[in-house]
Amino acid sequence: MEIWRNDWNRFVYDVLKARLDKEQQNIISAVQYNPLVAVSSGTARGKDYVAACAAMCFLYLTPR
Repeated sequence: MEIWRNDWNRFVYDVLKARLDKEQQNIISAVQYNPLVAVSSGTARGKDYVAACAAMCFLYLTPR
């Protein structure tokens, strides 16, 4: 569990079985270490999917 708490991208890969590209992994890392994150708009980049992955990470890996 501690490994996943330190690396949310690994949790996404191992547990959620999501295969994110490098830009999407950068978003997950930014959400893990920063209180506010903005992602520029674009079409078909998977922003909603990455947001769902980040939410699952937060719910499972953030202690009380």
